[in-house]
Amino acid sequence: TCLQLSSPELMRKLPNGGTLHHHMKDRTIVSTPTKDSDKASTATEPERSNTSCRKWLVTCGIFLLGCALITAIGLPIALELRSSHLLEARLQVVRRILAETPLIDGHNDFLWNLRKNRGLHLDGFPFDEDLSQNTTLGPLWQTDLSRLHQGNIGAQFWSAYVPCEAQFLDAVQLTLEQIDVVRRLSTKYPTRMRLVTSSEELKQAHKDGVLASLFGIEGGHSIGASMAVLRSFHLLGARYMTLTHKCSTP
Repeated sequence: TCLQLSSPELMRKLPNGGTLHHHMKDRTIVSTPTKDSDKASTATEPERSNTSCRKWLVTCGIFLLGCALITAIGLPIALELRSSHLLEARLQVVRRILAETPLIDGHNDFLWNLRKNRGLHLDGFPFDEDLSQNTTLGPLWQTDLSRLHQGNIGAQFWSAYVPCEAQFLDAVQLTLEQIDVVRRLSTKYPTRMRLVTSSEELKQAHKDGVLASLFGIEGGHSIGASMAVLRSFHLLGARYMTLTHKCSTP
């Protein structure tokens, strides 16, 4: 420590045990600490080091906590946005493919469901609406023109099914009645569905944005062991018949 004194003084002891050295030329007195004073001043160095270390650890902890919060909140949002973007991109590809190539559903049991629940009556039956939103009809129906369109179905094979118990009894009649329903629906909703009997007609209906309707016979027992009935079904528009269901076809 350097002190500038106003008058010359002799060297004397300081309270801290140091000594004053008197320089006459520049009238400056230099205080020289003793070894005990050195120890006192350096004793606080570990404390300063510990304080700095604690501050550094607290800063790092806050930083890491912030990173964890950002990751926990931001990462799921980013992944969801990325997933949504990828899903929409894939759906666009699917829609483009289905706009060019008709998706054909080869089997639909709507006709039998209509027989069981409405006796094949179409009056008051809104087949062109989304029946899942109808509190009265919804639970019974999984098919309607609205959802077929939403699902990008290009062509639908309606299944004309009758139980094996009708074999050799009224199987032919029951099959004809269900074929009749397909024709009636096509007449009732001409801008939504069209009865087709060939691949060319199917492709044309798809280009026109209309559901191509076809039907098949589910089970050979429906023809009553008569090839004439089979040929008649074909003339009416049937384009496939499964050989058997759960009963033998003679």
